[in-house]
Formats: sequence, structure tokens, C-alpha cells
Amino acid sequence: MYKRDEMMKKFVLLLFPLYLFAVVNPYENLAVQEKLNIVINYFLNEELKTKLPLRPIKEILEDDGASLEPVKYEYYFSYIQRIKAIRESRADEQKSIDEKYEGKVSFYNGKVRTLNKFYSDIENLYPILETSINKAYKVVYGKPTIKDVIYDKNIEAITATLHVEDIYGINKYIDKKIKINLSKKVKYMFLNDYDKAKVKVQFEYTNDLLVLKNVLIEFKEKNYIGTFLKKQNDKVVLDVKIDENIFKQIMIKK
Repeated sequence: MYKRDEMMKKFVLLLFPLYLFAVVNPYENLAVQEKLNIVINYFLNEELKTKLPLRPIKEILEDDGASLEPVKYEYYFSYIQRIKAIRESRADEQKSIDEKYEGKVSFYNGKVRTLNKFYSDIENLYPILETSINKAYKVVYGKPTIKDVIYDKNIEAITATLHVEDIYGINKYIDKKIKINLSKKVKYMFLNDYDKAKVKVQFEYTNDLLVLKNVLIEFKEKNYIGTFLKKQNDKVVLDVKIDENIFKQIMIKK
């Protein structure tokens, strides 16, 4: 797990230096599936970290200013009683701090256990996974856009080409033709302003298999679906690995 996590971090962190300074890409010979798995899991675990509650911080016993040194002309019995009172007061304060911290840790650990159980269910994990997949595709392939937008009279619908603008030069994405489902009123606006649309590729994840599903197009604050004109065979065996250290509970040393 440790080596894979380190590899994931290095993969993302090295992207900018590699292409800014034309250094040979050490990940060039990796299969696309392996690249995608590394980057998807990286983004997935980074996003899961943001779901954690704040780690509790233990208070520090403040200096009460009391001196343990004997005072001039102080009777020995009075000195012993004074020292005893100071130490008991400090012990009580430390006990109070310890108990507060233990309560905070107990609350934190309870939340962590709940989150761990929640995200163990793939249905709950999927929204984060979907976002991570799109981020990974953007790193590996580039930014999804649409071009060649026309109204096709044969099918009486707007068609376009899903094109991915290369960013890091890791892998090339083959253009794909899509049909966009739009109402008659929106069609004309879309043909004129489609360059303002935001494009997101959607996938279906079942039985560890990631399959290209359709294209989500956000236009004028509304979402529209783009379906592929040809059946797609883009499949990736996805090995989801949640870093076990993310949901690690705090252990208090007695």
C-alpha cells in the first residue's frame, strides 16, 4: 500500500516538471489502465481526506506561577501543605485536560468509524469516485470539449464530436461522435453558443469495471445528455484502493 501511494503521489507531482522541462516521462511505458488506476485512486483518497472531522488537539497544562521553593521563614509543615495543595491542583487540572481530550478523541473516532463504514459502500463512494475519474481522465487524456456541432437532418438532432484537448501529453483520446438531446427552443441557442458549454464524461461502474456511458453537457446552467452514435467499448478494470490510514483512529497512550 505504501509503495503504491508513493507512486500515485509522484505520478501527479511530476506531471508539471516533466513537461515544462522536457524530461523523459518515466510513466510512458505504463499501460493506460494502470495510469488511470494510479491517478483515480490518488484523487479519490485526497478527496476522502477532506471528509474527515478535524483532529482533536490536546490542551497544555498552563503554568500556574506557583513556586515549589520554600519561602523565607515558612514553617516546614506549612511548606509541605502548600506543596501538596499545588501538586493536587495541578493533578486535578491535568486530569480535567486528559478527560476532555479523551472525550474529543472518542467523538473523533466515532465519526471516523461511521465514515469508514459509509464509504465502504460503493454506492456512497461513487459520487467521489466519479469526480476522481473525471479528474484522472483530464490528467491522462486532457480536457473534454465538443466540436463540429451541427444539426443533422437525417436523424433530426444536433450532433457533435467529443474531443479531448491534450494537456500533459500522456495519452491520446480518439474523437467520438455524439448526439445531444435538446429541446427545439434550446437547439438554436446551443448551435450559436456551444463553445460556452462545459463538458463532462460520465461512466458506469459495476463489478470493478469502468465503462464509458455518455457525455454530460452543462449549458446555460442546465444539464443535457450526449449519447454516443456508436456503441462504445472503452472499458477499464478499476482497482479501487482506499488508503487505510485515512480512517485510522487515534490511540491514547495511558
